[in-house]
Amino acid sequence: RPEAAAARVAAELAGGADEIALFVDAASRSERDPQDPRARGAVGDSGASIATRGDFDPVAAALDPKRHTLVVTTGPAPLPLAALAIASLRARNAALDGLTIAADPLGAWATSGTTPVSLAVAYADIAALAHWASKHGSAMRVAVASGAPYHDAGASVDQELGLTLAAAVEYLRALVDHGVAAHDAAARIAFSFPVGTRMFLEAAKLRAARLAWAQ
Repeated sequence: RPEAAAARVAAELAGGADEIALFVDAASRSERDPQDPRARGAVGDSGASIATRGDFDPVAAALDPKRHTLVVTTGPAPLPLAALAIASLRARNAALDGLTIAADPLGAWATSGTTPVSLAVAYADIAALAHWASKHGSAMRVAVASGAPYHDAGASVDQELGLTLAAAVEYLRALVDHGVAAHDAAARIAFSFPVGTRMFLEAAKLRAARLAWAQ
């Protein structure tokens, strides 16, 4: 429940965390109301149930926008959850520069083999968020290229890196195709990489990702 999520957020912040990743449940990622019979079994699955701004407000209230950043996982089409996050944070007069809307439609597709919306719809949503952020002077990021789907499927380090960078390039091209300037589009894409136990190899992966994206 949202209250439980807020309590967990507060505990993490009290322990010294300065960034919170809010994972929402399968029902929220599929844009289904918790009362919808089709959401049975998906409510509370792998995350918090966030269906209204009232659900999001307790989480936002636990954050200090001047000290903490927030990553909100979404489904392939991020607009509904992004709107809740933005409305809740703006109601507290919080700047949105530390907000990342972690939409990763290619990652979702790679994980499950399907998405509730087409990639065209997902890309249009991501671009709409980028245009909104530019109009309002926010550095908010609107998509994430995550290595987790490929890492968890058994990809080697080089495969994970290549697939993640390919996803980021695809999102960059989609944003540019929707009228977002290339330099602005690049700044609105975040990266997320899981790190295994082979520390030197994993450190090299992160360094390679940084250098490759800078090109």
